[in-house]
Amino acid sequence: MPDDAGPTGDNGAADQKGATFTQAEVEKIIQQRVASVQKKYADYDSLKAQAEELKKFQDSRKSEEEKLAERIAAAEAKAAEALAAQEKALLEATRLKVATDKELPKEFHDLLTGTSEEELVRQADRILEGLEKVKSQKPSPPPTRRPTPKPGSQQVDDSDDKPSNESINEWIRSKARRS
Repeated sequence: MPDDAGPTGDNGAADQKGATFTQAEVEKIIQQRVASVQKKYADYDSLKAQAEELKKFQDSRKSEEEKLAERIAAAEAKAAEALAAQEKALLEATRLKVATDKELPKEFHDLLTGTSEEELVRQADRILEGLEKVKSQKPSPPPTRRPTPKPGSQQVDDSDDKPSNESINEWIRSKARRS
């Protein structure tokens, strides 16, 4: 191999003869070695420049791909938002349709919380059943006048155990939530 050659380039023949070299000969040998190494790596600068160009191209392409990916993600998010708004509007329209078809009083419309038409119909039916039960109950007699307690006497709390309008409304809401 030429890289293993001795100082004379003849694989140590000069070493065997015990020859000595002049300064000019040493410089010539060094120049030959440097020239052979330079020849070996002569295209290094051009390869390095090509590698840098390739990296720049890949980076520019990557940034273009990233820009496209961001645009796609934004478009998908916008489409999902529009779809959600459309579904919400459709559900609201269905809720109003069921309430109108069932002739549900307006103050009970907000009790319809289902997510499908079937659920909304079941809830409306239960609300109407509750209203019918309330209407069918006997009206309570008017409250009697209670005497004013005398000072120092014990006050007796004999409040009526009859349901109030608030408790009836609460009962209806609880029935609507169960469905």
